[in-house]
Amino acid sequence: MKVQVQFLPWLSGLIDGGTDEELHYEFFLKQDSTLQQFLDQLAVQQPCAAFVVYDPEYKVIREVAVLMLNNRSFELAGGYEAVLKDGDVLTFLAAYSGG
Repeated sequence: MKVQVQFLPWLSGLIDGGTDEELHYEFFLKQDSTLQQFLDQLAVQQPCAAFVVYDPEYKVIREVAVLMLNNRSFELAGGYEAVLKDGDVLTFLAAYSGG
């Protein structure tokens, strides 16, 4: 199955050397993969991206990022054990902003 992954600006700049554009990736996962399994795969396939948003040692999202699963906070969508489906969209955005 395939999921879409987006990194919104600020996080995308940390990953890709200062870009102010969104970054988009497609990930191919085994059927019925969990969010935790996706994050572990992210750490292997996109280590720069994972370094910014995910701590593989403690298996948690880093405090600088918020993860949305289909426009819902991942915690409300089942947490790390949420089963992903083909076509799901995972969006990482900055945990805080100024104004």
